[in-house]
Amino acid sequence: MGSILLVPPLNVDQRRLPPTLTYGLYSLQALAKDWGGDVEVLSFARPDFRARAFACSEEMVEAVVDLVDTDRHEIVGFSTMCGSFHHSIAAACSLVRRSPKTRVWLGGPHASIASRPLLEAFSEIEAVFVGESEATFREVLSRREETADTPLAGIAGVCARNSPFVPRDLIADLDTLPYVDEAPGFADAAAESRGTGVGHALPLEAERGCPGRCSFCSTSSFWGRRVRKKTHSRVITEMHRLRASTGTTSFALIGDNAASPRAHLLALCAAMHEQAPDYQWICQLKVDQLEESDLEVLWQGGCRGFFVGVESASQDTLDRIHKGADLTKELRLIDAAVELGFRVITSFIVGFPWETKGDIERTLSLHADLLRRGVFYSMLSAVCPLPGTELARSTRGRLRKRAGISLTSSDGLPYGPETIKMMERCPELFSQLDYVENEAGWAEVAATTQAASMFAERHERARHKARQHAE
Repeated sequence: MGSILLVPPLNVDQRRLPPTLTYGLYSLQALAKDWGGDVEVLSFARPDFRARAFACSEEMVEAVVDLVDTDRHEIVGFSTMCGSFHHSIAAACSLVRRSPKTRVWLGGPHASIASRPLLEAFSEIEAVFVGESEATFREVLSRREETADTPLAGIAGVCARNSPFVPRDLIADLDTLPYVDEAPGFADAAAESRGTGVGHALPLEAERGCPGRCSFCSTSSFWGRRVRKKTHSRVITEMHRLRASTGTTSFALIGDNAASPRAHLLALCAAMHEQAPDYQWICQLKVDQLEESDLEVLWQGGCRGFFVGVESASQDTLDRIHKGADLTKELRLIDAAVELGFRVITSFIVGFPWETKGDIERTLSLHADLLRRGVFYSMLSAVCPLPGTELARSTRGRLRKRAGISLTSSDGLPYGPETIKMMERCPELFSQLDYVENEAGWAEVAATTQAASMFAERHERARHKARQHAE
């Protein structure tokens, strides 16, 4: 019986494919250790990948497929994310063209949203694992021990051809999930990622779900609106274990909003201060859900930075996209956090249908102003109409594709001819690569994203130069 190979999302950055620590895939590999089955996670931490800038999407896809040993890997599972979804589908199709006997499974947020249309459009895909996959994968591995054919029909959480889909309940207790340090490949992958400059903070999943109703976001459709948290003791225990296996004391907590609920976050900080004072961590949160005095509690609990999706300089736009944010309070708390020494990362989105040139210019101005005021990094991108979101549904008649390259994926890779054919064949699956017609016009959106990137890069160079001078 051949092994299963799990492929991380093909998240290209400036035409390169950096190594990535996809926490969920190592969670599945750790689970397989107890439930049987030879499961590997594909690594991109190879010298030729580190230095190689790909000319187009197809060149990158073929290089990835070259890494798959089809004699050893009977099943290849692709994890999918919105910006790189087209790369993953192209790689799956290329793999089956080379090796028709290879079975291809898909999982992750993007495939889950479009599971049945994917199977209808691409015969190369045998099945889609919808939503959380740990319990589903455990059942698949159990069946696989009984028969090499591994029939998928009837397994809850698997969308398979010629079989009715049975949804699987969300995992109620996240403490029951496997520890990723038990995954055979995790320690090596962590070392490889540190060696390539990806960053020293190890990912650690702390929660799932988001109560927000942002019109552009698909998080809740994948993880659910009810926020489920690992207990403080589980999070701290996992930190201890990761330190023992990798030597790392810095962690990036995975979750959409660590501040929901606020009391849980403050209690975690208190537990960290008492039980794990040597660890530092970063997270993602809606900072306006905190009070200024809470920032001291976060610092004492080891938090040293956080990501804030500010999204817009317009409170009206924030209200229209159901962000549920108080912009004035958010900016005040960001300034206070910077003053205390937190590394704050902010992000913005432009190109909503109603936005005028003035709206977009004000958001660009705020992006630049926050960098001057000391945020560690800020990014600005074009709105991404993800399939299944309110935004994609409400703008269906206003979605347009740009020939040659996507404005929203931001990976710098031009489309090759095969990628273009694939997208033309089923455009509804690739709306995340479209841009939305808006009052300001596409040229204004494109120019703004480019200007924002240039300003952020210039700011980063200046900071690096100042750091070198100080040393």
